[in-house]
Amino acid sequence: MQDVVIVTGAATGIGLATARLLATKYFVVTTYFRTPPQEKEAEKTDGIAVQCDVSRYEDCVRLVKEAQKHGPVTGLVHSAAINPTPAPSVADMEPEFWDHILRSNLTSAFYLAKAVIPALRAAGRGSLVFVSSTAGRNGFSTAGGYPGHAKTAYATSKAGIIAFTKGLAKELVEEHIRVNCMAAGPIDTRMLPNKDAARDRVPMKRLGTVEEAARAIAFLLDDATYTTGCTLDVCGGQYMN
Repeated sequence: MQDVVIVTGAATGIGLATARLLATKYFVVTTYFRTPPQEKEAEKTDGIAVQCDVSRYEDCVRLVKEAQKHGPVTGLVHSAAINPTPAPSVADMEPEFWDHILRSNLTSAFYLAKAVIPALRAAGRGSLVFVSSTAGRNGFSTAGGYPGHAKTAYATSKAGIIAFTKGLAKELVEEHIRVNCMAAGPIDTRMLPNKDAARDRVPMKRLGTVEEAARAIAFLLDDATYTTGCTLDVCGGQYMN
């Protein structure tokens, strides 16, 4: 029986590219929020797609139970996130907007980890990869000169993912469960606003591809066997650690 890996946010973008890549080795359980992925988009993602609102703990528990029906769950890639554009500055932000971003992008990581850890323990091994952003490294606000693109809430949620990765890695390291993070820079997806301006801020002077991001995730999930608590920046040199 194949090992099972869960990939959230796999209807499009980085999540979809990751699911396609991992499907060569695993039974992949992907998630979608409201609309199932189109058949054309879902091709080459052998496995199943499960409707799941990752900001609801009950949905995350149901997702893991569904995945366990298909084999031992040994991996999780959390790629689902929201990044509304335009976004208000802190002074103009409603508390509900802040709560929505943090719950969707950061609290969801806690919910998924809490739901999947018992399955990883049952398998006797495991690997988790959380997708963050260089916005969580550098911050992201209207300081860049793009009115309406105040991304402080988004940046905060992605910085929290990096800290969560480190803490969870320390908790699970003695249980043969690794926890790592991929921080994406400007990747050419439909979520990225102002692509020309984003490209100009990258030292490599190009956008990353979803396939490049997916390969980094797959490396952390599988091949980085002596690595835990790490954040790998895939950003064309936009952030250098």
